[in-house]
Amino acid sequence: MGAQNRRVREGRDEMWVLMQARRLGLGRKPLRRPIDRLESGLILLAVVSGLLMVPIGAAIGTSVRNASEHHAAQQRSILQQVQAETTEDPR
Repeated sequence: MGAQNRRVREGRDEMWVLMQARRLGLGRKPLRRPIDRLESGLILLAVVSGLLMVPIGAAIGTSVRNASEHHAAQQRSILQQVQAETTEDPR
């Protein structure tokens, strides 16, 4: 009885995957127009590119911050501290 339940569950999982694929326009529906397939492909491309932009943006931001900190450290190393003395009475 356990093996039969497992097969039924696997069948449901496979059907869910097939239904999602059809929803995205990957199924073989005869009534689906080519423009519908194109629209589905563009939506999928937009989602994937949006997800890829997050780590790429984080990497670029980290790189810019590191370069900025390096430049600031170089500028601090060039600066020299001097003692100021007044030559006249400040009043």
